[in-house]
Order: sequence, then structure tokens, then C-alpha cells
Amino acid sequence: MPQRMVYAWTVLLGVVGLLFVVVLLALGRDARKAGERGPRWWRRMMSASLLLLATCGVYSGYRLHEAAAYEEPGPAMYELRSMGLAKTPQWVKLTRTWREAEEIAAGRRGSFPFDRAGEQKLFGDLWRAAGDVGVLATAGLLTPTEAGLLTAGLRELMDRVGQFRCTEDSQSTCYEPRMMYDEQVDSAKRLADQARLLRGLAASDRVSPEVLERTLPLLEENLRRVDRKDFREFVRQSRQQLAGGSADAWVKDVMREQSVHDIEQTVAETRELIAKISAPRRTPATRAE
Repeated sequence: MPQRMVYAWTVLLGVVGLLFVVVLLALGRDARKAGERGPRWWRRMMSASLLLLATCGVYSGYRLHEAAAYEEPGPAMYELRSMGLAKTPQWVKLTRTWREAEEIAAGRRGSFPFDRAGEQKLFGDLWRAAGDVGVLATAGLLTPTEAGLLTAGLRELMDRVGQFRCTEDSQSTCYEPRMMYDEQVDSAKRLADQARLLRGLAASDRVSPEVLERTLPLLEENLRRVDRKDFREFVRQSRQQLAGGSADAWVKDVMREQSVHDIEQTVAETRELIAKISAPRRTPATRAE
């Protein structure tokens, strides 16, 4: 299927890129500089791999905005900086792709929102958007934290869009059912994974309103999913079953995820961080030099 082919190529490129990054780091080379040279496919692959490592907290040396500020950038980067984030072609394309994926993920385009060609194009656009995030970060228009949050959002959109089927499959009755509260568990994991990025953004004096406009709705949607009375009751009863030794294998598996077990803390911390990053502050265009 085309969707599986897109997933396969995405995983393959990601693994190959990560291998190159690991080798370069082991040799003491600057992986970021290596990713700024060479053909487009190489630059995109390296940027996406470094962003993934930075998002996971593995590669703390990925300080793109600092590099862009103190190194001599090429003419293309100067041109991007002069445009401002919102007017760059990379951001315009990312916004268009993001909105389309959001529409589909929210179910506003029905249960079969695309044909196979449309599905393949959308996943390709989402993957290219991740590469564009790297370009904008290298140009100094995004901080590493902002870039990480956008990359996490793109991965989430891929996951959620991937749950929909093509029009060619509209007559098929074969599909993989989801377990009860799978969506809530996924959302809790996402909130916990992004907490580090949110803490970094809350501590920063630089935040792009364009980034908040894209990422906050996803965070708030995840909050709505987990902050439901029935899910909270399920977690409470599951804790009791674990304490009493009567929990079955499924409950044990679900509750093994710390963000689910401590769902109240996950929700409270995320709400607090969202309030902090949403408070008025200086933007990249207005902050003092």
C-alpha cells in the first residue's frame, strides 16, 4: 500500500540519517555543519535526523540559532532571515500542509479523506515539512526548542492522519480495531514527551507566535482527550487494581506508562506550561539585540 511505502521510506531515511549522525559524532565531526553541505536530499535527511535527536534530548549540541548568529551564513540564509519566519516559502508550505493534516485528523473531511495518491502526497509533504523546519532553524528563525516542538507536532499529525483510510478502501470491512482508551494513552505519552520542550520554551525570552499558533491546538486537543472524567476514573480504578494485585495484563501494560499512572500531574504540568508560554513576551522580531 502507498501509506506503508511512505512509512517504510520514512523509517529507512531516518535510520540511515541517524547512522550517519552517530558516525560523524563518534569521529568528533560537526554533524550540523556536515548537514549544511551537499545535495538537497542529504541536507534534509541530516536536518531531520538532528532534529529528532534534539527532540529526544540525545543531542544537546544542536544549538542551531546560536550557530546561525555567530557563523557566517550563506546568501540564502541571509535572504530567509530578512523575510521573517511567516513570509518564508518554507513556513508558508508548512502551514498549508499542517492545516490540511489538522482538518483530516479532526475528521472534518470524513472517514475517507483522500485517495491513495492524495495520501501519498500528504505524507510526502509532512516529511518535507520536517526538513523545512531544519532549514528555518539553521537560518536562526526558529530556536531548537521551537523546532523540536514543531517536529513533534508533525510526527503526531502523521500518526493521526495514518488512522484514516483511502477512498479505494471505503468498501473494505477489514481494519485494525483500537483498544479502549488507546487515544488517551497516546495523548498522555505525547504530553509527557513534549513537557521538556515546553519547559524550555517557557524559560525562553524568545517565542514565535506562529509556532504557538500551530502547536498549541495539538497540545490542547491532547489535554482534552486525557482530562475526561471516564478516563480519570479508569486510571483511579486501575491504580486500585494494581495495589490489590487484581490487575489484568492489559491494565498493567497501560499503567506501566508513567504519564498515564500520574495523569493528574501530567495534565496539571502541561496546563501550567501552556499558560506560561502563552503569556505576552518579546518575540524574535521585537526582542532587544
